[in-house]
Amino acid sequence: MKYLWMLSIMLLMSSCVFPIQKIDTTTAVPVSQPATRPPENTVDAIRKAAENGDAIAQKALATRYLKGDDVPQDYTEAATWMRKSAEQGNADAQNNLGILYAQGKGVPQDHVFAYMWMSLSAAQANQEAAQNRDNVSRIMPPARIAEAKELVKNWKTAARP
Repeated sequence: MKYLWMLSIMLLMSSCVFPIQKIDTTTAVPVSQPATRPPENTVDAIRKAAENGDAIAQKALATRYLKGDDVPQDYTEAATWMRKSAEQGNADAQNNLGILYAQGKGVPQDHVFAYMWMSLSAAQANQEAAQNRDNVSRIMPPARIAEAKELVKNWKTAARP
């Protein structure tokens, strides 16, 4: 009788259908359910956020263009997106834009603008930017440094949206 009862339970359980979903661990989305939106780190998703004014996405897209990561390497496009982020106060983007100006990549080489952007970043406690600014200032004549400092002062006092 004991065996008959266990056999009945086993048959009953085997006839039940348990919904088992196979999980794709790379996306954590059940395979049986397609993703409804792209992962947030795709170029398309980053571009959409950047076009909507997201400063972090703008810097991320600029970085993709700098490295040629899933997009063609394009310093001009990188500088365009880096500027959009920098103008919103993103300290890393400000430093990176300053580097682009110092190297003349994607923008005309201009140490005054390099100094300005690096100074704005350094004012937000970005130590790397402070060091970069100090390095750029070593190759600038005093009059150009004064010009750059005036740009920084005017930037800080200008009304920002």
